[in-house]
Amino acid sequence: MRFDVARIDVKALHDWLLARLSAGHRTPQAIAQTKKSLDSEAGEAAPDLRKFLDAGGKQAYMLVTLARFEDLDEGKETQIPDFLYVIPLAAGADERALTKIFDEPEPKDDPADNGPTKESIQRRKAQSRFGTARIGNSIAVARPGVMKVLKAGISLARPDLSHALTAAGNAPVIWAAAPSDSFRKLVDKQVNDKDMAEIKAMRSIVDGVSWAAASLQLRPRSIHVIVQTKSADAATSVQQAWDQDFSPKPDPTAGVADRAEQARMIKVFNLLKPVKTGDRLTLDLNKQQIDEIAEVLLPEFFE
Repeated sequence: MRFDVARIDVKALHDWLLARLSAGHRTPQAIAQTKKSLDSEAGEAAPDLRKFLDAGGKQAYMLVTLARFEDLDEGKETQIPDFLYVIPLAAGADERALTKIFDEPEPKDDPADNGPTKESIQRRKAQSRFGTARIGNSIAVARPGVMKVLKAGISLARPDLSHALTAAGNAPVIWAAAPSDSFRKLVDKQVNDKDMAEIKAMRSIVDGVSWAAASLQLRPRSIHVIVQTKSADAATSVQQAWDQDFSPKPDPTAGVADRAEQARMIKVFNLLKPVKTGDRLTLDLNKQQIDEIAEVLLPEFFE
C-alpha cells in the first residue's frame, strides 16, 4: 500500500465516522463509548502524523509478504506475514527526525515494581523485532530477517507490483497486490489439505491473476479497482469463481434476524461485482455505494 500522507485528511475521516455514529440508532451510552475510543485513537496518532509532515515526510509504503525470511530470534524460518515500511526521503526531508518517529526508545520499567512489568517485557520484545535503516534514498522499517535481506542487497524486484502501482494512478491511498511464488505454494498446500470449494476457487483466482490494484480518492470518496489477469479466458474464470463460489447463499431455514443479515451481505456482494473487459476486471464505487458497504461492514457506526 502507498499512503500519500500529506493528502490524507485524518480529521475529515474522524468527523465522518462520528457523523455516521450520531446518525444511527445506538444508545447515548454506546455513542459516548465509541466516540471516546475514536478520540483516543485520533489523539494518539495526531502527534506522530504532525512530526512526520514537519520532518518533510510525504509518502509511506507498506509491504506485506509471505516470503520466507529467517527468524533471527528463533533461529528458524517463518511463514507468518512480514511487514516492511518504506518512507521515501523527499527533497528537504529531515532523515534523523523521520527515523526517530519509528525508532522509539526502550520502554521503561514500572517504578512501583522491583522488576520489569509483563507489559513492558512484551513491548520490549515487540520493539526489538523492528528496526530502521537507510536503504538507498529511503528509510526502511522492518524485522531483523527482512532487514538482513535488504542490507545484503538481494534483489526483490517485482515488476508485476510496479505495473499495479502505476495502474492505480494518483490517489491518496493506493493498494497493489500480486501472487508471489510463496503464496501460490501456500494455496496449493491448502488445496491438497482441504476439500473446500472456496479454497479451490481461490486457487483458480490465484492461477489466473497477474496483479490487482485499487485506489481510494477522498474528495469526493470513490474507489477504483483493477484486476489484471493472464488472458481473457482467465478473466472469465476468475469472474466465475468469484460469482459462484464466494457469493453469499441465502438460507431458507434461517431465522428472521439471520435472513436480514444474509440480505445485507448479498447486497454488499452485488455492489462488489466486477465488470469484465478483455483480460481485465474493474470495479468502481461512488460515495453512496461506499457508504452502503460501510453500513454493513461497520455496523457500530450506523446502527
